[in-house]
Amino acid sequence: MNINTTVANNGVKILTVTTPDPLADYQAAMVIADKLASEHLGEAMLLSWYDRDRDFESLQRMPPGQRSTGIC
Repeated sequence: MNINTTVANNGVKILTVTTPDPLADYQAAMVIADKLASEHLGEAMLLSWYDRDRDFESLQRMPPGQRSTGIC
């Protein structure tokens, strides 16, 4: 697994994770995300998500302006 860390102009830390092989599913990705969140933030809570396999995201009723910023 390769992790690249960048910081956006607004100070938000962005972790880009690549794996040598495709992950089995959304749940496998969540295991990695939970582990990284714990390592970088301590206690963390998932606020939104996107399941690419099913093309389904949480907070579907968000106003379009907020959706594009990624800030909930």
